Amino acid sequence: MTHGDTGRDTVGPVRALALILLAAAAAHADDLRTELAALSCVDGAAVSDDGRPGRFYLLSKRILAQGDAALFARLAADERPVTRAMGLYCLARTEGAKAAATLRQHLGDRGRIEYMPGGCLVWTTTVGAFARELLLNADCIAWREGGPRPLVPEKEHLALELDVLARDECTDLHENAARAVRDAEPPLDRRKLAALCPGLEAWQVVKALGRTTPRPELRAFLQRCLKDADLDAAARRAAASALTRDPSDASLAALRGFGEARFVADAEARRAHDARMAPVRAETTWRGMERIRKKVVLAFTAEHPLALPELEGRRSLAILGHQDVRAALVGSFVRIAGRAPDFAEPWDTYGDVRFRLERIADGRLEPDERAQVRAALR
Repeated sequence: MTHGDTGRDTVGPVRALALILLAAAAAHADDLRTELAALSCVDGAAVSDDGRPGRFYLLSKRILAQGDAALFARLAADERPVTRAMGLYCLARTEGAKAAATLRQHLGDRGRIEYMPGGCLVWTTTVGAFARELLLNADCIAWREGGPRPLVPEKEHLALELDVLARDECTDLHENAARAVRDAEPPLDRRKLAALCPGLEAWQVVKALGRTTPRPELRAFLQRCLKDADLDAAARRAAASALTRDPSDASLAALRGFGEARFVADAEARRAHDARMAPVRAETTWRGMERIRKKVVLAFTAEHPLALPELEGRRSLAILGHQDVRAALVGSFVRIAGRAPDFAEPWDTYGDVRFRLERIADGRLEPDERAQVRAALR
């Protein structure tokens, strides 16, 4: 046998072996995907009463050991929310800070997952919310392995939270992001904020801050922005939109001075909503709510998205079992949905109305009620 013949004899078996190994690897990857597809909950290293590892966490250990960045990226692009969550988790654990860009792209991912990072509590959240958790701590469900291990430097945390607050599609993340911004106590000076958040436009920073809880120092900042001739029109309108969330006389006076009628109308709508809602807020018992049922119907009648946070939060009240109360609430959702195009400008602090209503519709509304809201959104 010649040397050349030997080469031909060995190349064939080597290639065949390689193909066999590739096929085996593909089959194994398919098995992992099948197991992953059966999961509905992202559960961590120590869950339930006995602190045992969750199924998601155990499967992640196998995928991390046998996969690579390409596989993790494919998982992150999968159509199933839990599979996307697994891909993001594996990228965060293996790629570290290099995964931050991919995680940021998924902040607006509204796929719903059950989340149980540790202990006995489980709740419904979004893939986007999980991506935010990973940016702040790549070990968020593996806390027994160490951590926290942030993928974003601490000096960039404020910019991350303001980016979340400025994005309408991230509405499910807004509450936690707003709390983080309040806790950070950022300087309410637009030039200092620009230095801390170089990747955000001025209107994004103003809009984001405007979505946090109204307070005197924030009101003063927004009023300064309203009068700041160096700010572009989008930033000043973002400030005006934010001031309509503050029911104070000072904010209403500032908006009247700004000279755009829609903002004055929005501020007056908020004051009217607060007046209608006052007796409902004051009642703390089911019997008391029954006594003021007509006032509840009136309070639940709205057509502006400013009412959504409170209406959504009060859907679970027992009094909603009354047809007239429920009809008022659903009717408000439908009317607000019909006005969604009025709040579509990028700077508008009510621009998340469509995403809020979709969450409400897919949450606890009945199929016929859901259809009404979705039809109005179209």
